[in-house]
Amino acid sequence: MIAAIRAIDPDNLIVVDTPNWSQDVDVAENNPITGYANVAYILHFYAGSYGQSLRDKATAALNINIPLFVTEWGSVNADGSGSVATSQANAWKTYLQTNNLRNANWSINDKPKRFRDGGWRKLNRELGRLPVNSKLALMQRMDLELANRVSFSH
Repeated sequence: MIAAIRAIDPDNLIVVDTPNWSQDVDVAENNPITGYANVAYILHFYAGSYGQSLRDKATAALNINIPLFVTEWGSVNADGSGSVATSQANAWKTYLQTNNLRNANWSINDKPKRFRDGGWRKLNRELGRLPVNSKLALMQRMDLELANRVSFSH
């Protein structure tokens, strides 16, 4: 597949999936893709479900120069449930910054089953304009009732 992409575009980034919902990035160290430039392995995490053990897998890959790109992450549980896992989200944010890992956070989305009082769409639009660290800070200041009905997952 990479050869076919490179035949058309020799320069753009290609992201390659890893097993177990893009969490087993350490597996890439056993059989890394070679012979192509600008290829990165995908890492996904949800702060409410995955912590230090997944960061350890990422560190193992990074230690042997396996490039990673976090193409999906959220601040709640992997299934979208639970409240914002602020301490783990902040630990992940620090990890991403420390290791210079590029990432794409899932936005806050309209989940009618969790937020039925009508103000959600305006809040969603406003929060969608903020960087992730501002969203986390705002979530920490929100009253408990509202915070329990809002998540950073898809």
